[in-house]
Amino acid sequence: MPTTAITARVGKFYDGLDSRAGAKGYIERTDFEQVAVRIVESFQLTPQSSQAQKVHNSLGHLWDTMMLPADADGDGRVTRAEYIQAIVALADMPDLYEDTIGRCALTYVEAADVNGDGLVDAREFTTLHQANVDGLSDGAVAEVFHRLDRDGDGYLTADEMRQGFTEFFTSPDNDAPGTWLMGAPA
Repeated sequence: MPTTAITARVGKFYDGLDSRAGAKGYIERTDFEQVAVRIVESFQLTPQSSQAQKVHNSLGHLWDTMMLPADADGDGRVTRAEYIQAIVALADMPDLYEDTIGRCALTYVEAADVNGDGLVDAREFTTLHQANVDGLSDGAVAEVFHRLDRDGDGYLTADEMRQGFTEFFTSPDNDAPGTWLMGAPA
């Protein structure tokens, strides 16, 4: 059973996605495609590059495996309630979680890692965050980065990013660093 804290965080993430998609009150596949385009453009990736294709494929996979089945009425749109129900259910499905959210976290690191060192610095993280969702100032994104950077070296590894995503979407503990992905937990 998801906690109120998890439901609130997942709802906040949905609101950021919906806002970025024009605040329609629902999200659809084209919104995920636009997130991919914004990431590719933000990092000046060549659209046909393998890195750009991974971003598109990862977000398409997330839509196909998580969002499409969440569309209870089959209208091609996922409402806030449908989104929350689908995402919080992942806490009980670790394999599906890793195949969807975990895969996206790793793809995001690959996209943001413009110099190929396997790490994401604060500037790269800010660019990535702003390409995904609305709702946080640069200062708030810097705070998120600081909390996710568990070893304090000024970079995020793929493991730190995946752990942050996992905590955001599944941890009942609002003090966990990843719960700050969308700013201070409510």
